[in-house]
Amino acid sequence: MESSKIIKSINSIYKKYHSPANLQRHMKQVAAVAALICDNLKEPIEADKESIVCAALIHDLAQFVKMQLDDAHTNLLDVEDRGKVGFYKEMRKEFIVKYDVDDDIANTKIAQEIGAPKKVIKLMKSKQVKAFTKGWVKRFDEKILLYADMRCAPSGVVSIDERLAEGYKRYGFSRDEKHKEFSRKFTLALKQIEKEIFEKSKIKPGQIKSSSVQKYLDEWN
Repeated sequence: MESSKIIKSINSIYKKYHSPANLQRHMKQVAAVAALICDNLKEPIEADKESIVCAALIHDLAQFVKMQLDDAHTNLLDVEDRGKVGFYKEMRKEFIVKYDVDDDIANTKIAQEIGAPKKVIKLMKSKQVKAFTKGWVKRFDEKILLYADMRCAPSGVVSIDERLAEGYKRYGFSRDEKHKEFSRKFTLALKQIEKEIFEKSKIKPGQIKSSSVQKYLDEWN
């Protein structure tokens, strides 16, 4: 399926894969941040905006497999979805059996099942944590996707520093020296990506906020 068709069908895709409202919102926010960046670049990039937006809109469809749905995870759900925890637990079991217990593998399988273009799947794979740990030299389009994801916390569009602080707390990246070192390297890499992106942009990082991406969100709601 072409990227444009996936983008137009995104709400039907979310319904098919039972994505909770908070995950739908997150994926759309990431796509909106990516779209805003693409629309404000001073020069052409290595891949089309459509592929980046498509990858962003589907990058967490398999999030079920790593959601334990304990109190911490349940509290991240929207109020209307908290009564569906039993259903989501059953869906998690089904997703693990059908796709994999590893959310990266599962996301790739779902993207293939949807018929996403190979370049979209490649973009999705590029933002996996294990891709970073193997050595990290990224194309510009891959940097945009990762950066856009790292500007969106459960609370909405935030700064890189706010997102990193939230993520490290949620995933316990300060629990031992190994994770602390990873956190340090990841933070430095993201700061460098931010610098590189906005050297080629007509806007500044502070201009990326909930109000500035709303026009894109309106297209997908």
